[in-house]
Amino acid sequence: AHLLAITVIGGYLGSRLQSCSLSWGWKSGMAFFLILVVLSFPALKPQRALLWKTCLVNSSNARLKSELAMLVQVDWEDLEAVNQYLKSQNLKDEELHCYNSTLVYLYPELSVKPATRFVFFDSVLIFCPNHREEIYAAINESPQKFIVTDLIDSGFGREAALAKSMNPEQLTPPDYPVSLKGAYPWSQPVVFRSGRYLVHRVERPLGKFMGSGKVPTEARVQEFFHRQQKQKAEKQAG
Repeated sequence: AHLLAITVIGGYLGSRLQSCSLSWGWKSGMAFFLILVVLSFPALKPQRALLWKTCLVNSSNARLKSELAMLVQVDWEDLEAVNQYLKSQNLKDEELHCYNSTLVYLYPELSVKPATRFVFFDSVLIFCPNHREEIYAAINESPQKFIVTDLIDSGFGREAALAKSMNPEQLTPPDYPVSLKGAYPWSQPVVFRSGRYLVHRVERPLGKFMGSGKVPTEARVQEFFHRQQKQKAEKQAG
């Protein structure tokens, strides 16, 4: 939207300049507009300009990526911890499956090919429901050993995704559906966690896809189970 506004206003001022000579007021307006363009340019914002030297003399790292980010779509330092854990597993091509599109940075970092040809996996799962059988066949046939999931991108709020369980043996947040069985990838055991990111060790059978592709809360799972039990009891009583 920012760039669109600059383009529209700049185009209008350019047409005015070509059609007639500009008054002092118009010239002042153009100067003010150019100043605003410079000040609003992301790379020139003070907190980012301070990082220019760091970018030039140092290689990229998780903290630098976090400081440069305009939108918090990735928690780079937490993702780097996941990267280091997976490096210790000596993964080969197609043994890693990044469930969420926000995680695809891990493939080049680890120099491995994705588990399937559906690189932006959750996006394909959500927006191409008619291809679910094909998608499931692809993951079922792949030699994947680990799955990485992003709780925020999968539907949890930031607070819920970053929360820690009172149970020291539970790696996942309190709202995570620990009682959910047979659901891919959420029922796969979690072996490592860094913030919003979970690493699951693959066990077969893989389980089925959830309807929305998003992760349900434990409360929603319990509500579903209770409703099923009630319906079963009513059916038996009838």
